[in-house]
Amino acid sequence: FIGNDDVGDSNVDAIVDQIPSTSTAMVDDSSVPPSLSPLQTPLPVSSSTSSLSARLVSQVREVWEAAKQPSVLYPMLFVLAWQATPNASSGFFYFLTNELQMKPEFLGRLQVAGSISSLLGVYLYQTRLKAMPIKDLLRACTLLSVPLGLTQLILING
Repeated sequence: FIGNDDVGDSNVDAIVDQIPSTSTAMVDDSSVPPSLSPLQTPLPVSSSTSSLSARLVSQVREVWEAAKQPSVLYPMLFVLAWQATPNASSGFFYFLTNELQMKPEFLGRLQVAGSISSLLGVYLYQTRLKAMPIKDLLRACTLLSVPLGLTQLILING
């Protein structure tokens, strides 16, 4: 973090952005019984696969078999389609920095606050909302997220 402050800020942002994804290692996913696991039996691996390339081929084959399961394939395709769609984040960043004269440092702090809020949401779900029926939970989240998502209109029009 020595030198240019912008580089230091981007390093901190990069580290903070990784917190939600690394925190998923703490999520207890033992609720799925082993009988419902996509791979019922492990793929056979011969005893002569001591070379690195043979182990690599075996591991790629296992990943491919797991990825072909509908319980993995459909969510994977959804995330791919979701991430492939364009978004307005760079245009909105331009608007915030050039038109509204917000500093990138302030926007970075907002991003840190968003990451912390994401972690708090995961904690809240794991401790309180997991027992709630999923239909009610999705309805409540949708009703809360629509007005919160529209707050950007206040910023632009207000």
